[in-house]
Amino acid sequence: MRTICCVCHRTKGANGWVKQFISQNKTISHGYCPQCFQVTMKKIQDEIFQDRGRMS
Repeated sequence: MRTICCVCHRTKGANGWVKQFISQNKTISHGYCPQCFQVTMKKIQDEIFQDRGRMS
């Protein structure tokens, strides 16, 4: 099973996360690469803090 980043579509391999074509007959699982995870978490945190500011 191969893991593919749901944002940038890089795949996780033995040498880290790389851009690579995955054939259709491979089983894949979606997740986040470390870079996209950090960006996504920052966006979520920003949204939470904006919502808290609107509630005051």
